[in-house]
Amino acid sequence: MDGMKVAALIPFRTEARILPTCMASLKGVADVIIGMDDGSEDGSGDIVRAAGGIVISTGNTVSGFSQGKEKAMRQSLLEEARGAGCTHFFAIDGDEAVT
Repeated sequence: MDGMKVAALIPFRTEARILPTCMASLKGVADVIIGMDDGSEDGSGDIVRAAGGIVISTGNTVSGFSQGKEKAMRQSLLEEARGAGCTHFFAIDGDEAVT
């Protein structure tokens, strides 16, 4: 499809152990990788950046899934991707891989 730009949207927290597998699986699938770091302390964000991804942070502005944290994170990821000119989006957790 002409003009299609695909973004992988990845919420993550402390996923350094598995993120390299996730990042490798996105090659040839996503044009843009955007991750949202939810307070990692293990260098997870550095792994996403090293793979060419963009990392944004929750900034601890929302707490608890019952208070809409997951929705707020996904919305922020989507807005960032739209700002990067992406036309198609898919969400994948940091501990998953495209197969």
